[in-house]
Amino acid sequence: MRPRHASEKSLPQRSTDFAKAFFDRTGSTRALTLARASSTLQRTTRWGWSSVSASLPSSGEEHRSATVPASDFSTRPNHTFADAVAAFARGHAAGARETWTADLIADLERLSAFFAGDQANAGFSALWRLSQPPRISMMRQRSIDLLPYDRMRAWKQGLGEADGRRGAEEAAEHFEKVRTAYRMLIGCIAQSLAHELAAHLTGVIEAYDRRKRDAAVLDFDDLLRQARALVCEAADQAHEHHDAGRRATSVARSRRRSRIVRQA
Repeated sequence: MRPRHASEKSLPQRSTDFAKAFFDRTGSTRALTLARASSTLQRTTRWGWSSVSASLPSSGEEHRSATVPASDFSTRPNHTFADAVAAFARGHAAGARETWTADLIADLERLSAFFAGDQANAGFSALWRLSQPPRISMMRQRSIDLLPYDRMRAWKQGLGEADGRRGAEEAAEHFEKVRTAYRMLIGCIAQSLAHELAAHLTGVIEAYDRRKRDAAVLDFDDLLRQARALVCEAADQAHEHHDAGRRATSVARSRRRSRIVRQA
């Protein structure tokens, strides 16, 4: 019988094999696995990951199987972003123009075109592509979130004090709406990525846990949980012993007072 090629293995079998090699060669923990995967997503955008991390349950034994909820794309955040960019472009075209701001709007329109399309049923590959949009000058150096708009001096130099201030304030107001919509869009994409990643990692993590049980060993996470349980259990027992001692002392004192009263 022809041996099966590694690529022909079922997904559960590949997950089991990977977990076995992962356990045997590195001894890394479940938390380290997820932390490394999470750091990849975190590097895509600080804004996006903050919305994901806020939705995660707190850590602990009762949440070991918890995962990231799927994003709700029913609000069509990419359309909200596109509408905000279009409003910014219309507002700038209707009034006085500032060259740098016109270039910024062109960049934002390029971003809007990049995010166009139906994202509700996007898979991991499509979401990963969306998490890496084309860079524009208004992005922070090491992330894809947008910098604040601050062009007051340029507007005043071009239009004078009063008109320049008014133009800069209007442009800043439009851009802040764009920036807010962009945060929401990137947050939805990042959360969907985390959800997809957690689903793919489930088989690997479960196989890793089975491998630990079969080998009758604990990893560092297990040691921490066991130590915590031991400390908490000891603290509870100490508290119970303390309460029992106080009750016994109170009963002894009451009996002593009763004997003294009877003797008197």
